Amino acid sequence: MKTIKRLWQIIIYPRRTAEELVADPTPRSAFWVVLGLGLLMTFSFGLSAWQHDYPPAPDVLQTWIEAYGEFGILPFLKIPPENYRLVVAVISLPLMLSLWALMAGWARLISILFKGKVSFDQYLNLFGFSFFVFWLLAFLLDTLFEIPPLGNYLLPSLRGAYGPIARGFYTYWFSIEWTLLVALGGVWNGIVCYFSESDAIGRAASRAQAILTGLVTMAGPILAASFLIR
Repeated sequence: MKTIKRLWQIIIYPRRTAEELVADPTPRSAFWVVLGLGLLMTFSFGLSAWQHDYPPAPDVLQTWIEAYGEFGILPFLKIPPENYRLVVAVISLPLMLSLWALMAGWARLISILFKGKVSFDQYLNLFGFSFFVFWLLAFLLDTLFEIPPLGNYLLPSLRGAYGPIARGFYTYWFSIEWTLLVALGGVWNGIVCYFSESDAIGRAASRAQAILTGLVTMAGPILAASFLIR
C-alpha cells in the first residue's frame, strides 16, 4: 500500500517523498515498481505475439508506415517481423531493470563529481518512483489508444476517414506522448536529485548536478523506447 501511495506522492510532493525514499534503507519498494512495470510489458507484448497482432496485414502496415515512417514501424532488430513482439516481451523485464540500474549508476557518478552524498541504492529508490511512474503512464496511455473503443478509430483516422484533425491527432499523439512523458521522468529525476543533494553541496552546485542528472537519465530511456518498442 505504501508503495502504491508513493507512485502519486512523488509527483505531488516530490521534496517530502524524496526525503522518505532517501531515508529508506533498501530499494525494495522501488524494485517492486520496476518489476511490476516490466512484467506488465512482458504480458502485454506476449499477448500481442500470441494473437499475431504484428506485423499487420500488408495494407494496414503500409498505412502505418505512411503515418509513422519505416523507422517507427519496422523492426529495429534484424529478426523476422512475426517474432518481434515475442522478442520485446522477453527483453522487457531485463530492459526495465537495466535502465533502472544504469540511471542510478549515472546519477551516482555525477554525484561523485559534485561531491554529493546520495548513494547508488538511494538513487535506485528515488528513480524507481520518480522516473518509472511516467513510463507506466506512457505505456498505459499507449495501450488505451490502441485497444477498443479508442483503438477502433486508429486505422480509419490514419486513412483520413474522420478528417485531417483526427488523422493529425493519431499520427502525432504517440510520439508526442512518449517524448513528453519520458522527458518528464528525466525532469523528475533531476528534481528529486536536487532535493536530496542541495543540503550537502549547496544550491548552485546541486542545481547543476540536477540538470545534468535529468538530461543523462532521460537520454537512455528515450533511445531505448525509440529503437526497441514497436
